[in-house]
Amino acid sequence: MKNSVDIQGLVLSNQEYKDNDAIVTLLTQEGVMKIYARGVLKSTSKNRRICQPFSLVEYTIQQRSNGFDLLMSGHLKEYYYKIQEDLVSQSICFVLRDCIVHLQQNEKVYDHLLHTWQALHNQGQNAISFAILTLRELMRLDGIVPYISGCIRCGRTDRIETISLEDGGFVCRGCNSGQLPKYQKEEIIKIYSLFHAKDYQDEKLLETYIFSIDDLIYWARWIEHHSHLRLDSLRFLQSVA
Repeated sequence: MKNSVDIQGLVLSNQEYKDNDAIVTLLTQEGVMKIYARGVLKSTSKNRRICQPFSLVEYTIQQRSNGFDLLMSGHLKEYYYKIQEDLVSQSICFVLRDCIVHLQQNEKVYDHLLHTWQALHNQGQNAISFAILTLRELMRLDGIVPYISGCIRCGRTDRIETISLEDGGFVCRGCNSGQLPKYQKEEIIKIYSLFHAKDYQDEKLLETYIFSIDDLIYWARWIEHHSHLRLDSLRFLQSVA
């Protein structure tokens, strides 16, 4: 087939486009792709089942110089359908999706999102943690990780007691002066460990710390603020969580 290639990816969404056609947003290890899928919204379409969100798929696509690449055929490798059965799980994934499509991606983002889907589908304990690792990688790529080497206002490395979303990092007791809520020492250490950890240390990180949905919401707010995004999906997650 002329200009045809095989790809593997995670279906983030499909959007109606002309009658029964759709634009499928796919995350691959190389980044986000938009693929034109003809007739997939018809109940009789052979490709309908491989265009559903929360699916790990293999596609054969026809590359086109003008417009979207065209879906020719495909194979469903895994369908994490249980995510759609839980409103909070679904909302978490929508927040991740909206962050991913607006920011840079790489293979680590792909891997962390896949692990998130697997954990949510299987109701695994590390689902929130993998979701936060996804956000952390996006923050690293976008250059918006918090300053954790000391107080972002004065530079001192002791008496750190909180973190400022507005300033972009840790704040010490003297600079804070009661302006922001004080964090427990363990919480400060958890934040430091999250952003200081190397990739090979992530397994140990997940064994050591428990991350909550409040943590996830905070770091999604961080991305929204520092990347100047408007994440309606985040507002919805806050309402249901």
